Amino acid sequence: MRAAGGCRIRWKDRDYVVGQPEVMDTEAAGAAFGGFQRRMLRRFKIKKVLRLRRVA
Repeated sequence: MRAAGGCRIRWKDRDYVVGQPEVMDTEAAGAAFGGFQRRMLRRFKIKKVLRLRRVA
């Protein structure tokens, strides 16, 4: 997906075209997650996330 620059994601029977993939530290992306999600990121020691933007 990173090499292609984007993809289509199906979530709950809806398609989303996304692009501009960016690998980010969880600290830098923290504001995008709610409290529970941030706790789970810490609990499972997830250090990086992939940020995608909707393009269509």
